[in-house]
Amino acid sequence: MRFMRVFVAIILGYLCLFTVAFSAQTVAYLVLGSDRVFMSDDYGISNLWIGVILVAGLAGAIFGGYICRFVGGSAKPAYFLAALIVLIGFAFGFYGLIFPLAGELGRGDVKMLNAINVTVANKWLVFVHGCVCGIGVLGGAGMIKTPVNTKAVTNGEVLETDS
Repeated sequence: MRFMRVFVAIILGYLCLFTVAFSAQTVAYLVLGSDRVFMSDDYGISNLWIGVILVAGLAGAIFGGYICRFVGGSAKPAYFLAALIVLIGFAFGFYGLIFPLAGELGRGDVKMLNAINVTVANKWLVFVHGCVCGIGVLGGAGMIKTPVNTKAVTNGEVLETDS
């Protein structure tokens, strides 16, 4: 039963990550338009769009990590989800290095589904995106702690604690 709960947590976490990231990128594409998403001469993506991709992926990963931990009952399923996301990112990255894709459509106003097929992304972006999403999952699951000195107040008394 525990294995099934972990499996469902990983699947739901990934689906939540994908849904949030894809929805955010879709809305951003509709708001920005193809002229601000792509560079002026080809289908290379702009720096603005790189930022949108990383922020949307991070937001989706944080939410997916939170859901994964909530459904899984502990933080352990989120480790598997983070590893899965990094491995998928690296697999797509290496695939892109071996079989590069180039844009084939003419320039102008491009529909989103056509843009997905002809986009020429930076080679490093897929690797970085996978790592950012993996870190986001761990953060969303509450596994990234910052070492800070905190002051706890208990019954009106201030207690110093070091993390």
